[in-house]
Amino acid sequence: MDKKLNHNQSAPLELTPSDLKIFLEDLYLKFNKRKYVPPDPLQFLYKFNDEHDIEVVGLISSSFAYGRVNNILNFLDKLLKLLKNPYEFLINADRKFIHNLVKDLKYRFTDSLEISEFLLALGEILRKYKSLYNLFSSYYSKKRDIVFASKMFIKDFYKISNGKIKTLLPDYRKNSAFKRFFLFLRWMIRKDDVDLGIWQGISPERLIVPLDTHMFRIAKMLNFTKRKVSDLKTAIEITENFKLISPEDPVKYDFVLTRFGINPKFSNIN
Repeated sequence: MDKKLNHNQSAPLELTPSDLKIFLEDLYLKFNKRKYVPPDPLQFLYKFNDEHDIEVVGLISSSFAYGRVNNILNFLDKLLKLLKNPYEFLINADRKFIHNLVKDLKYRFTDSLEISEFLLALGEILRKYKSLYNLFSSYYSKKRDIVFASKMFIKDFYKISNGKIKTLLPDYRKNSAFKRFFLFLRWMIRKDDVDLGIWQGISPERLIVPLDTHMFRIAKMLNFTKRKVSDLKTAIEITENFKLISPEDPVKYDFVLTRFGINPKFSNIN
């Protein structure tokens, strides 16, 4: 197919539905590979084998995934080295120890107090539910609704931290795009060479596109939305359009499409 995907392009791509399917599948087969993941916070999850560690590192890595990618990676490398064995560390560490451990850490708008409260909330939830999957699935099973389960999951963190987690998780009372949290769910629920898919029992067809600036721009190029705001409603609309192409896995193309805005090696790839 003689088409290029330029993430700076503003005009819609002129593709028929069948051509678009071929175009996206071609991108997926060529570039949805682990070797193309760096630079990406997802790369930290591959360093762990235990599923408890993977989901904990997944939530931490996705929550700090804002700002320049190199800054994100440098910070996460520093933080995760302090935690060493994240699951075991968090279920055993007390408040004073965690506060002292991260007292000199800061990432953009996230200060050391919020970092420590986030880790403490994580530890409390892990002690109570044994895993993040157990907490999320307890809400998901009630309605089989990703948005409902996501909001209730995050609400628990807000309660435990007494509202001190302000930048790392979206406000469950609002309708932002939930980009970083939906990214975490993609990593946990989908399974291929890139996503780990360690959460069983939740179908990928329920996932919602993690709507960042790159995906928002691409969705407009694909005529998947004409909305001006990248909020939850827009994310759902874009997801519904991807379902027309991949009904059982609408987030399938998220990784390869967003590479064009993150990794300079992907600019203007045929």
